[in-house]
Amino acid sequence: MTPRLVIIGVPGSGKSTLAAHLAQLLGCDVTETDDLIAAGMGRSAADLLLEDGQEAFDRAEDAAFARALDDAEGIVVLGGGVLDRPDNVGRLAGVREQGTPLVETRCPMP
Repeated sequence: MTPRLVIIGVPGSGKSTLAAHLAQLLGCDVTETDDLIAAGMGRSAADLLLEDGQEAFDRAEDAAFARALDDAEGIVVLGGGVLDRPDNVGRLAGVREQGTPLVETRCPMP
């Protein structure tokens, strides 16, 4: 399956809010990798990062990223950290080549 739209950005940049509004307009579901991490690990993505560290979080995020791109038909919301790993960048480029729009949210630094 191919997602209808992929939204990526740093925490607090409005990804979830944008996805919810667009999903309502487009009549589709939203899949957030943080939610997939929480469902698979039994705790929030933030707790996983704090308790087990960056490496464990990255592994869980990579798995959630792959699952979201494989299974989701609606909007996929990704954390900006997925772009830190070359395999993920390549996979995301492939999704874009299939015609899926990518949207990056940004927020000013205080």
